[in-house]
Amino acid sequence: MKVLFATLIALASLSSVAAQSFVPIAPKRGNFSLAFSIQWFGQAGFAPITSIQFNPGYFLADAIELRTPVAYIRGTAGNETVYGLGVRWHPLKTFASKSNPLVDPFVGVIYQHAHAGTSFNEDFSAVLAGLNYFVARNVAITGAYQIGSDRPSGSHQTTLDASIGFTIFFSGK
Repeated sequence: MKVLFATLIALASLSSVAAQSFVPIAPKRGNFSLAFSIQWFGQAGFAPITSIQFNPGYFLADAIELRTPVAYIRGTAGNETVYGLGVRWHPLKTFASKSNPLVDPFVGVIYQHAHAGTSFNEDFSAVLAGLNYFVARNVAITGAYQIGSDRPSGSHQTTLDASIGFTIFFSGK
C-alpha cells in the first residue's frame, strides 16, 4: 500500500509541473464514467484473493458522482459476484475551481453485496479516498484506499485495501 500511495503522490507532483494542453471533461454534471480496477488482497493464513471491478458512474452534480460497482472475485472458497452502490464527492470542483483539475481527489462511501454458490452471502460497506490523475481529456489513472466493514455469513471483520485502475469519462451533453 505504501508503494501505491507513493505512486499517487508522485503523479500528483508531476501534474503540478507538467505543461498539459488539455482540460479534463470531468467532473461535470451529466457526464458518465466507466472505471476498471483490479485488487489483490488477503488475510493471514489464506491464499491471496483477486478482484476485478467494473464501475459505471453518473455525475448527478458537478461534484457528486453516483456509482454502481460490479465485481468478480476469485477467492479461496469459490468465486463471488458482487454488486453495489456508491457515492463520491469531488471537493476540488466544489471549493478550488470551477474548471476541471488534472488531479481530481475524491472521497466517498460504498455498499456492496456478494454472492457465491448457493449459501454464501456477504455485505460490505466502506469509506474511501482516492484520486483521478488525468492522462488525457477523458482518461484518468485512478487510485483509492478504502476501509470498511466486511460481514460474511456469521462473522464480521474490518478491512483495508487499495486499488489502482483507470477511468474513462464520457460527455453526457
